[in-house]
Amino acid sequence: MSLSLTLLLFLSSQPAPGRAGTISEREVWDIIRSPDGDIAFSMPSRPDRETRNARGTEGPLEILSYSCSVDGVDYRLQRIRAPRAIPPNQILPQLDLLKPRYLTVGTRLIKESPIVVDGVIGDDLTYVPPSPPHQAAATLRTRHFMRGSFYYALTVTSQPGKPLPDSAARFLASLTFEAVVREHQARMKAPSSSPDRSGTGPQLSPSRPGRPASRVPGNPAVKPRVQSSRERLDESWSESIVSVNEADSSKPDEENPRQ
Repeated sequence: MSLSLTLLLFLSSQPAPGRAGTISEREVWDIIRSPDGDIAFSMPSRPDRETRNARGTEGPLEILSYSCSVDGVDYRLQRIRAPRAIPPNQILPQLDLLKPRYLTVGTRLIKESPIVVDGVIGDDLTYVPPSPPHQAAATLRTRHFMRGSFYYALTVTSQPGKPLPDSAARFLASLTFEAVVREHQARMKAPSSSPDRSGTGPQLSPSRPGRPASRVPGNPAVKPRVQSSRERLDESWSESIVSVNEADSSKPDEENPRQ
């Protein structure tokens, strides 16, 4: 079983978003930052925030969640911190392994796009899961990313039988990896060193934050996959997150009802 499979089992047990409200299209959304300054984003209503701990196969997991419901549309952001970092060349395979968590059997995939935000690689999925008989189906859009020991997932769920509102794209595009931006700015201010002539530097094509980016041929992450012993070890990292004890994940160790 892989790290991604562990994530699947854990994420599928998560509760639905909470706070309800209404929204005006011209309303200014507050900027919300994680307590550790890792990320910033905006939601159409002040969200509920919850921090909890869970147990994975390789150690403790820290789960930070934000959620709100506005005009019948649910917005949710979740960040899971795993015991160890995922190697950069394993990010794309791990994201692929996590797709079944969203694209379950019977789900209709509407659109799928690679995306890069602040240099962090992810996927953007729009899909319609199967609905109970005689009930209208909801449309969901998810952006999920991996960076270091973190997994991030942002999801918007429409009202049954209705399309996603414009606020869905606004929420998804609001995510900023502030820690990554600070690291980049610090490197830019540091004394210059000799340029990288090895050809092993980042090979993602330029992209504006929040916009899909092509993955340039030659990137080691997109070469044909040959499962090495190193890769199998990294899949156990995914397994650490996905094989979460459901009893632990359903009982938060610490709750912060509001930021």
